Amino acid sequence: MIGGDDTARAAMEINTAAKRLGYDLVCLHVAKTIDNDLLKVGKDGRIYHDHTPGFGSAVLYIVQAAHHLQKDLGSFHPGRVLVLGTMGRHNGSLAASSAVLKNSQSDGPHIVLVPEKEFNFEEFAADAKEKYNAFGKLLIVVSEGVSTNHEGKKRLLADLFGGSGGTDSFGNFQLSRRNNMFDSLAQVAEQATGAKDVISMNLSYLQRAPLGIVSTVDSYEAERMGIEAVQYAFDGVREGSVALLPVSQQNDGRITHIVPLDEVGAKKSHMPLEFLDDAPDGCGINVARIKEYVLPLIGGAG
Repeated sequence: MIGGDDTARAAMEINTAAKRLGYDLVCLHVAKTIDNDLLKVGKDGRIYHDHTPGFGSAVLYIVQAAHHLQKDLGSFHPGRVLVLGTMGRHNGSLAASSAVLKNSQSDGPHIVLVPEKEFNFEEFAADAKEKYNAFGKLLIVVSEGVSTNHEGKKRLLADLFGGSGGTDSFGNFQLSRRNNMFDSLAQVAEQATGAKDVISMNLSYLQRAPLGIVSTVDSYEAERMGIEAVQYAFDGVREGSVALLPVSQQNDGRITHIVPLDEVGAKKSHMPLEFLDDAPDGCGINVARIKEYVLPLIGGAG
């Protein structure tokens, strides 16, 4: 079964049911998700899914979009403010990766909002005002799964702003189908900065399969992973999740390993907290660390 965290959970449940019924089944989950949200570290401390097929190409698209947009924002006087929405319900890796080409404080993105850090309206407004005044432009990249503390409870911004669009068959909010959240954040930024030209843009499904923007590393890994998954089955592996090793640990013999399906299917994975940075003059992301992680995954884009 090929897919992300929901597919892993479905594979786990099917495998459990087969065992209960005494049905002879080979059940392998093969990773594929741009969100990069499959379990990173297992109970035994080993790296499980270092990254996932699809992530590198989606990152390449987002990085180029963010870089082009931040250049364009500065060509207007006064500069524009733009809120750019990415996917990432539980994991902010896509939004965080937008900072890969950021080489100075004035380069965008200037603010990155991810699910791993609780959103605060007052802090956001103050940060937006300060950075807009400093740089004369403002690019804000927002993961769709950002949440806040509302009346003592955790609430998704997409839900709070009335734009979650219902749920899918797995019970997940359909976040990327609505722009309300990004429009609302743009309004907050407009009030905070006093900017005359404020735009919101949701990349939505565009980031999932841009035919002309494909990471060579991602393409290679996806093909090899499929081949190795079939080989595992022929070699007698009965169950598990096929996971990519870190690029530094891959070799010509094998780029994947088998990790426990019951762990991967039972737990969603967040972006490592080491990718966050609370420095007041930063964008919210540890740029050096995200570059170290992402650049090997996007081929010749660095």
